[in-house]
Amino acid sequence: VLLSIGMLALGIPSRADTGHPRMVWMLLTFLLIGVAFMCVEVPLVQRYIQFFGDPVAATAFVLATLLISSGVGSTLIDQIPEKVMPLALFGAILSIAMMAACNLLLTDLVKSIVMDSGWRFVLLVFSVAPLGVAMGMPFPILVKHLGDDKTNLVSLAWAVNGTASVVGAVGGTLLAVFSGFRMVMFIAVGTYILAYLCFVVAIRRHEAQSCHGAK
Repeated sequence: VLLSIGMLALGIPSRADTGHPRMVWMLLTFLLIGVAFMCVEVPLVQRYIQFFGDPVAATAFVLATLLISSGVGSTLIDQIPEKVMPLALFGAILSIAMMAACNLLLTDLVKSIVMDSGWRFVLLVFSVAPLGVAMGMPFPILVKHLGDDKTNLVSLAWAVNGTASVVGAVGGTLLAVFSGFRMVMFIAVGTYILAYLCFVVAIRRHEAQSCHGAK
């Protein structure tokens, strides 16, 4: 974790265009969605380990389902016009919040129901896959919004998001030890919402800069 943060801290000053109006806010958005993704993933794995009673199988199936469905969600972004990107991001985050809550309720409801492992895996796929599709959308939406940006913002965004994923996985696990996995899920949803607000600020600063330049 410290190595990831240190390398990022060394790289940003040399590549960042500090005069760019949306630089800080966009990087903060990428940071937050990276942390939020992992803070959803960690409780999901833990909940389904309890549900299945087999840590290896539960972890493998949750991660596989989540990553494959996230990839599907990423491919859907190609069909979304640039001008509705903020609305698309809002819809994705709202979907994540709703489906994360549904997953918590679902695992609580069915944990006591007797069913064989095959049906449990089917239930896992149908409950986690829609959430994964929504979770796969924010990052490509943000990258597509940047388009052909010439300020190294896209490459920095990848670096920031990757570092955030490392920090989020470790931080989410440590936080769960003290606050519980349910609280980590709530924090993840709040982090997604905060990421959206940062994205809105970045857009408005960019538009204000564009209007000022046009004058």
